[in-house]
Amino acid sequence: MKLAATPEEQRRWMAQWRRAAVALAEMKRHELQMLTDDEAWRQIEAIQSMQA
Repeated sequence: MKLAATPEEQRRWMAQWRRAAVALAEMKRHELQMLTDDEAWRQIEAIQSMQA
């Protein structure tokens, strides 16, 4: 893996990850909107069972 060596490469790298963060947030928001109540409860119960 090559590290971003120059200031321009660093700026491009940061811009790429900022765009990725925005896309990830949009995807997460969409997935939460599509989540049914039943599936949400199943996931909550699964998380709680791991904590017991």
